[in-house]
Amino acid sequence: MNFLEIAGIAMDLDEDIIVRTRESGFSIEVIIQSLRLRTDI
Repeated sequence: MNFLEIAGIAMDLDEDIIVRTRESGFSIEVIIQSLRLRTDI
């Protein structure tokens, strides 16, 4: 999976994850962790 695919999935689940991550300067790992918590990937 590339960044855009992961971002797209995160946006489908909760757009706020991406917005918060972008504003806070967190890394893609934070998004992946959020996805794991929500979907048990």
